[in-house]
Amino acid sequence: MPPAYAVSPKVAGAGRPEARIMDTHLFSQLPLDENAVVMHCVAALRAAQWRVERSATTIERGIDIVAERNGARMYVEAKGVTSSKSGSNRYGMLQTSSQIFIQVSTALYTTAQLRAAEPHAEVMIAVPDHECMRRRLARIEPVLECARIGVLWVGSDGCVTPWNTSVLSA
Repeated sequence: MPPAYAVSPKVAGAGRPEARIMDTHLFSQLPLDENAVVMHCVAALRAAQWRVERSATTIERGIDIVAERNGARMYVEAKGVTSSKSGSNRYGMLQTSSQIFIQVSTALYTTAQLRAAEPHAEVMIAVPDHECMRRRLARIEPVLECARIGVLWVGSDGCVTPWNTSVLSA
């Protein structure tokens, strides 16, 4: 079956709009921003019978997802691999290696703080299932295991795959 298509305006040359055909199937293959990661994780957690108490967008401060199930608490720090700010120069573009490093570093520090404050809670990092994130997190895998910090890999199709955790088991 051929992919669906949409027409999108594109500015060409001296500000002339020009129609450009885009394969909409490609949208499902684009890297995810943090808001999309949160949205897909919330859906997966609800499907696994977690009650989501809080889910934050990138314009809000604090823990990205807080959930509860059968008396157990979960805290999730989410990161994306693209900018979610539509006015920024890098909107929709894959972050640089340095930016990914900062994202992973921030997520590790935040979840380490959560682990120290909540030793019995489930503590997670949720990130797009993208090669650049897999490379960075693979380097600190022993630390994540030791600190009991799980990872939720979020695919472009919305599929959430847990690593080092069973939180999505019902």
